[in-house]
Amino acid sequence: MNLSEIEIFTAHTYPRFGQNKKNEIVRLLYETIKREKCSLKEIIPVLPQTKHFSTIKNFLLKIRYPHLSKKERFTNVLLTPIKMHPEYVFKPHPYFHFTPNHIYIEKAVIRSSLSLRVQSLFPHAEAHEITTYKDHVSKQAYSVLNYNKRREDIFIIKENFSYHLNCPCSTDAVCCQYDILNIGYGCPYDCSYCFLQGYTNSPGILLPANIHAFFNELNMIRGYRRFGSGQFTDSLALDHISSYSQDIIDYFKNKPEFIFEFKTKSDNVNLLLKKQPSKNIIVSWSLNPENIINQSEWYTAPLKNRFSAAQACQEKGYGLGFHFDPIIHYPNWDRDYHEVIQLLSEKIDPEQIRWISLGCLRMPVKLKSVIENRFPQDPILNGELLTDFDEKLRYHPRLRKMIYEKMVIWLKNLLPDVKIYLCMESHQMYKECGIPLPENLYFFLR
Repeated sequence: MNLSEIEIFTAHTYPRFGQNKKNEIVRLLYETIKREKCSLKEIIPVLPQTKHFSTIKNFLLKIRYPHLSKKERFTNVLLTPIKMHPEYVFKPHPYFHFTPNHIYIEKAVIRSSLSLRVQSLFPHAEAHEITTYKDHVSKQAYSVLNYNKRREDIFIIKENFSYHLNCPCSTDAVCCQYDILNIGYGCPYDCSYCFLQGYTNSPGILLPANIHAFFNELNMIRGYRRFGSGQFTDSLALDHISSYSQDIIDYFKNKPEFIFEFKTKSDNVNLLLKKQPSKNIIVSWSLNPENIINQSEWYTAPLKNRFSAAQACQEKGYGLGFHFDPIIHYPNWDRDYHEVIQLLSEKIDPEQIRWISLGCLRMPVKLKSVIENRFPQDPILNGELLTDFDEKLRYHPRLRKMIYEKMVIWLKNLLPDVKIYLCMESHQMYKECGIPLPENLYFFLR
């Protein structure tokens, strides 16, 4: 799609409009053409033959957001200016293998076991000693270009502060009692919807060398807690490099009051299979239809590989979790997601499933522009997203309710005893869908 062609047409056809109004018309034309898979030439003949801005805008809003009311279109639709940077486009490699070119090691952990292991695994990578990561990155600003190249650099650091973080729940959303064990920042995968790409202040992937210090911090916590490591990185994608899972399992198996969840889109479970599991350690997978994986979850394991890895962990004795998050709405979405749930019921013993979460596509407002630039052909932004209760872009509550209700029916029919919760959803949505609130950790305990 030629954005400049749309801009030229708008400037020529509506010369009296101010720049903000022109930006809104360009935005609506751009998104409509992408959504409808048509051309500007096909749109022009059906445009209202008037120079009144409100008439033209309302016409385009109806085409772009056909299922919203007029009030919703005018008050909750985001029509920010389009700023495209062709150099930001993500260019996938046909054969992906994580092989960094540079290893930056903080002086404090230069002789750590992680530092030595990473250097031995990548002998052709250049190793650099740095004073601190903070000092290193403070010398320049980082952009989407750096994010695209982040797999080229690993930083081995001594983490001094952010060992354990509270659940990053949206304002006014129901908390799912999930605290973060921060085992690194940055993911080798490239999911088009990933919130991490909205934070472009890191030039590479960070791995802390002092994970045992994290456990000392956790020893100060009393009572039941649920931890996971899948917030700022995939829990297992780099486990063959970091081997964090070994230390995590050894620690948490002696802490029965804690629950720990490895959350992943990988099939990298070889090290897990070398350990004897305990009841409080869960391995979970994010699930989506194969077409979404191929289109929007670059470098992640195919669906069949995720199920194979889950079966291997099941046979070993691990408890399992599954996350339909984000659920993407598109034509025939229901057929595809029902098929995934069918496969789940066929391949996994329901007695081993500890929980299943559901969460529709959502994103901070600023992330939309990043996705447009990095993944201009990805159709996930074609959905009718609008600002909602937490100021994030989401599907309309009516649509989310319909999606959740269908998913719950399919899950209950095939896996009747499995616990289901919603991720980052409002109390009202729980109520309307008839889903019990995970108000405390007893929901996740057996």
